[in-house]
Amino acid sequence: MQLREGSEESMLKGGGYAIFSYSRDIQNNKMSPVTIGLHITKAKLVYLAGNQDLEKKAVVKVNDKSYDVILGDTSAVNVTTISSQPNYATGGTQLSSSEHEEWSTKMILNKVIEDAIKTSKTVAVRLYFGTTPMTFMLGESSIKKVKEFMNAVE
Repeated sequence: MQLREGSEESMLKGGGYAIFSYSRDIQNNKMSPVTIGLHITKAKLVYLAGNQDLEKKAVVKVNDKSYDVILGDTSAVNVTTISSQPNYATGGTQLSSSEHEEWSTKMILNKVIEDAIKTSKTVAVRLYFGTTPMTFMLGESSIKKVKEFMNAVE
């Protein structure tokens, strides 16, 4: 199951959005923990002394309780988009460019976190790029879908 979540931080503060891909393996009536694959698209913050790498630890907050989660393998690419438009005033072409970062990682939820989410009212995931936070507050409809997913694959 995939859900798109926007960060609480603005693009000017390193915000962006992420695709959360929820999965779980079931073999021989045994379930693996829920794995969340994250594909994060974020602003490139060159004015803050360069960009910072994604830290290996995330925080999942369910209602008022916080859980530290170690992130799995992480990769990143810098993306530059160049576009051109005709400049009718000069007869030439005007070029513009934009840059952003794309990060991929995953986290595995333990049973305590899964059980907490199943009865939750609020869920947030906070990642850190160096000291810069990126927070995803799951909306009511997202939480409902996550609960349905977790309950359907039990």
